[in-house]
Amino acid sequence: MIHVMTNRAPAADRSYDNSHRAAQAGQTRTAILDALVRVLARGVAELSVPAVAQEAGVSLRTVYRHFPTKRALFHALEWHLDARMQYSAAPYPTDFDGLADNIRQYYRALDRQSDADRAIRASQLAGEAREDGLAIKRALIASGLGPDTASLSEAERTRLFNVVMTLFGRFTLQRMKDDLGLSAEDAAEHVIWAVRTLVRATVQDATSASDVAS
Repeated sequence: MIHVMTNRAPAADRSYDNSHRAAQAGQTRTAILDALVRVLARGVAELSVPAVAQEAGVSLRTVYRHFPTKRALFHALEWHLDARMQYSAAPYPTDFDGLADNIRQYYRALDRQSDADRAIRASQLAGEAREDGLAIKRALIASGLGPDTASLSEAERTRLFNVVMTLFGRFTLQRMKDDLGLSAEDAAEHVIWAVRTLVRATVQDATSASDVAS
């Protein structure tokens, strides 16, 4: 019997190698984003991709391999700050109760966010990447309120979702904590009550207007 020798690794070994590389890539990506946070904390004057690479202890080429442009680097910042405070919008809620749970999780996460991360999120530079975060929040709200707002017109839904987005935000939490002395948990319940009341009133008004028109 002739045994043919090959250089092919077993499938299991290849799978391990791929997963190991993916884990390493994820760790490098996180290290770069953590470095970006530290550089931003020192002030805008120090911000540059080379400064981020140096802070992360990687080559400039490595940074660009994970983030081809400075814009791509900043667009990842919003999600990274969410991850640092242990919050994720996923999975999207499919009803109001799911949205309420997400609001509670978000406010608890915001409450444990570090002062440095909070300042970075509010900075002008971080604001450049906030569009993606707002799009995700709008989709989350639309998913959670979809069953309750199906009867509304597109214009009514847009206005409603815009107001809910404002309520479901870090500035609302800060105002409730600073001005009213509420805890993050109490603030979340106030916001949930306000959203529920607003949705019911909007739907009732739209139904009444439709009945009158008919």
